[in-house]
Amino acid sequence: MHKVHVIKQPKKRKYLNEIVFLRSIACLCIAVVHSLHIAHTDTTFTNSHYDTLVDSIYVLFTFGTPTFIFISMLLISYSYPNGLPKGFLWRRFQLILLPFIFMAIFYSADMNIFNQLLAGNMTEVFSSATWSTILSNVIGNLMGGYHGYFILIIFQFYILAYFLYKFLSKSNPLVIISTSLVINVIYLAIFNFTEPPTDSEAILYFWQTGHWIPFVGWIFYFSLAFYCGLYYKQFLKVLKNNSSLVVFSAMFFGGATVLLTIYEVLPLSSKTVTMLFFTTAMIGVLYLISLKIKRIPKILVLINNYSFSIYLLNTFYINITYTVLILLKVDYGIFNVFIYFVVSTTASILTAHLINKIPFGKYLVGRVNVVKSIEKPVPVEVN
Repeated sequence: MHKVHVIKQPKKRKYLNEIVFLRSIACLCIAVVHSLHIAHTDTTFTNSHYDTLVDSIYVLFTFGTPTFIFISMLLISYSYPNGLPKGFLWRRFQLILLPFIFMAIFYSADMNIFNQLLAGNMTEVFSSATWSTILSNVIGNLMGGYHGYFILIIFQFYILAYFLYKFLSKSNPLVIISTSLVINVIYLAIFNFTEPPTDSEAILYFWQTGHWIPFVGWIFYFSLAFYCGLYYKQFLKVLKNNSSLVVFSAMFFGGATVLLTIYEVLPLSSKTVTMLFFTTAMIGVLYLISLKIKRIPKILVLINNYSFSIYLLNTFYINITYTVLILLKVDYGIFNVFIYFVVSTTASILTAHLINKIPFGKYLVGRVNVVKSIEKPVPVEVN
């Protein structure tokens, strides 16, 4: 077995400019997916070519969701090459899980109460039936029943990193990454290509959506990101030396994912076998782009700073905008997606900015980053 030479790292490493670009693009992709979903679901115009186009765009943009796992884990191993600090999990609980819990409660009630108020049913707002529904929704959301489920997955990896950091840092990266890829592929293939063994309600739920929550379905991103962060310069060198292969892989696996989704071989989701490879390739493509940008645009820096809040809040504002457009009888078909995207992203940023002025605001809607300006990353020499 090849022996890995662990390079001694400084206790503190500089901020990664490339991550700002990667995070902002991933965030925007998620906002587009959320906007596209409701716009496509609501529009009355449809035909086979139209559905094919929308589904193709939708599935390609879903790479943004698993990209956040890669970013989270890479930053941990990069920032703490000699081991995780004391209070690591508690700090993540405060900044990650508390907003998840608050938004789970919020999303359990928001549209129930909002729709009752729009209908003028004030008495229904305070009825036992309404609050019974809300309580049921809270329980479901806390178990990962809303779009914030991804935070549960990331926190599982925080726990894994906390207990396995020493083991992973001393292990052979190729062995760990290859093993995790095989496990991940087998796990997703089971749910992508087989039918539920029974028709029980619990099994059907797990087969359709519940299998998203266990970390096994995302373990490859975790292991890959861990070693990319731990050996960051080596990662960039490998990436630059294989740039053509990375770009070709993104095109190939992107095309394969679209075709297999259109022909219903794979579900319309980011949790498919081919998305493992497409997401990985797209991360590489975005990294290559980030290394060539002289200065990251201010709008992307802004999106990066509010990315967590946009992720949490944008669905709420999409639903509000959707309801308002119906009331105004405004319908531009699939082009409503642009309205949903712009309004929800802007409103999410403004809301997060205001709430973060409250001392405990970051525990409600997520902390706002403080990156102001990003210069071109220092180039990495390729030997």
